[in-house]
Amino acid sequence: MTEQALEVLHWQGEELSLKQFPLEAWFSLGGERPALRPGSTALKRGYVGRWEIANGRLYLVDVGARLWDGQAATLNDFFPEARGPVFCHWYSGVLRAPHGQMYTTEYEFVWERQWVFNIERGVVTDARDVENDLSRVF
Repeated sequence: MTEQALEVLHWQGEELSLKQFPLEAWFSLGGERPALRPGSTALKRGYVGRWEIANGRLYLVDVGARLWDGQAATLNDFFPEARGPVFCHWYSGVLRAPHGQMYTTEYEFVWERQWVFNIERGVVTDARDVENDLSRVF
């Protein structure tokens, strides 16, 4: 099993990794997935989303991907009407952004801490810095 490439989240001046894929929720609701060039085994979804939390709201600011024809994808390939960052009104759930010291097990990476964001229809309702249980690492 290959761990999937993580998304990128900008928050409070930091660049964090994001373990969830909020754009997949858009596709499951009927959003159109562009024809993307297949990624590696670590990027089966074909893209890396770049996200930002600003003013208590979650935004998609960019997407790193290649279209089937080899051209770099843009945010407009995913959201044709976009004229800047896209407010993620479709996403409700928990986002986890690991940080701190990273450890590896046989199949995964484990960080000492993580930011946990509760999101309701694109609005951050709670943000907590949580210490992870590292007992499975040692």
